[in-house]
Amino acid sequence: MPIFPFGKSCGLVLLLRLSFLPFLFTVKVPKDNYHSSEEFIDKECEFIDGGVGTYNNSSLRLFLEAVQTDYGTAWPSGADKLLLVSIGTGYSYADIEFGEAKKKNNAQWAGYVANDLMYEANLQQNQLVKLISKQISMNNSKLTKDRDSYKIVPENQELMTYCRFTTSMTVERFKSLTEAQKLQLKDENGNPIPADAITNDLVNKLEKMDCVDQMDNLSAIGQAIANEQFDIKLFQGFLEQNSTQPQPSVSLN
Repeated sequence: MPIFPFGKSCGLVLLLRLSFLPFLFTVKVPKDNYHSSEEFIDKECEFIDGGVGTYNNSSLRLFLEAVQTDYGTAWPSGADKLLLVSIGTGYSYADIEFGEAKKKNNAQWAGYVANDLMYEANLQQNQLVKLISKQISMNNSKLTKDRDSYKIVPENQELMTYCRFTTSMTVERFKSLTEAQKLQLKDENGNPIPADAITNDLVNKLEKMDCVDQMDNLSAIGQAIANEQFDIKLFQGFLEQNSTQPQPSVSLN
């Protein structure tokens, strides 16, 4: 999870949560494995998608790492000081067709439970973040703020600004993107798939965590969602640089 601090006098920060395939990198860690250590050593680590774990969507955890003193950061909170951008990899519903539940064995139920737990964890984390944040998004090319009115913090005292990019992984969703000429999926031979030919079998292939054979289609979906949901206006007030502040740095957590 890269953390990019952007310099302004009020301490604006952009927190960006991404999803990656595992890769190796070197970090500095306390020599005695305690946060209080003042001596650090290099350690080779494997960077794993933040969605692998009980948080699933790790946005709330990243926010806590940014503001809590235990992590050595203690950045100031506030909707005008912290911008948390969560880039999702899509979500789906763990549905079972009527009459099929009684046919499943223990191994099949285990797979269903694992997928359902990941979906519910992701949903829970998003709901928690929304309770303490001001949300921004693009709706029909217009900037929209705070679609969710219920908060557990007083109005205008939100702890951060939250921007989430993601999509549901369903036949209906991909059909609508294709019909709007924002998405072009292809079959195994590289031929375009028309909207009325998008099936549950294709969606099931795209949902798998190891679907490396679908990278082109996943890239096309990501581009379609970016075209639909992203606009640089979302980040106004957060990306301006102050010449007296240091350049953005990156910390992998």
